[in-house]
Amino acid sequence: MKSGKDNGFDSDVPESVKAHPILLNPVFVTIAIATVLVTAFIVYQIILYYG
Repeated sequence: MKSGKDNGFDSDVPESVKAHPILLNPVFVTIAIATVLVTAFIVYQIILYYG
């Protein structure tokens, strides 16, 4: 049985992804962006309510 790489169905992982596997993972990037946006919204609402 041949692996997918031998059949041409799989490719090598780029060096930039090998160096920073978590940073370039779209799931973690999305979670980080969502956390920043939710935190900014909460701070904005606190400023509106108390300001």
